[in-house]
Amino acid sequence: MALNTEIYIFISIISYLIGAIPYGLMVGFISRGIDIRKHGSGSTGATNVLRTLGVPLASIVVILDVSKAVIAIFIASLFLNGEPLIKAIAAIFVILGHIWPITAKFRGGKGVLTGIVGLIILVPLSGILSFVLAILTICVFKIVSLGSIVGTITGVISIILLYQFGQEQHIEYLVYVIVGSIIIMFKHTDNIKRLIAKTEPKIGNRAKKTKQ
Repeated sequence: MALNTEIYIFISIISYLIGAIPYGLMVGFISRGIDIRKHGSGSTGATNVLRTLGVPLASIVVILDVSKAVIAIFIASLFLNGEPLIKAIAAIFVILGHIWPITAKFRGGKGVLTGIVGLIILVPLSGILSFVLAILTICVFKIVSLGSIVGTITGVISIILLYQFGQEQHIEYLVYVIVGSIIIMFKHTDNIKRLIAKTEPKIGNRAKKTKQ
């Protein structure tokens, strides 16, 4: 049991550090010499990179952020026969690292993409459904945050239904989705307020430099 605890701690730290690699920040510095946190929403995630730097650079950030969940869960699967708990721990901590990265003064992204990719890996049906509905919402309303929220809620509802009807046996993944969704929704508090006020920016709106 003590050895298992050490492994859980190790995977938590490794996953957090993988999530904490600030790809959006790095792309901004390397490509334009700017601090992406001083522009738009102040987030280092792909959405703010899209508004600030455009589609090509945002696409690079998307790929790199996707790799965070893939790598973290893959590493976790190498331990304890890839049991559900250790993979769920990796999935949660990679989100935490992405949102609150020690490498970028704890100012990261919103965790949606990393979270959904983790869900696709752990519970494919739920993850794919969340991703599809998120993309459809974004395409229809042109608001990324709305799609992110819809995708997050879809993930929770779908995995609860799968678990309830016996299609998903691992309660660890259910806990991952609930905990991860709470974290992600918390990070979208300001977006939700702007959505209610109908002031949330749409795709195509260029980011403005934030006041420091």
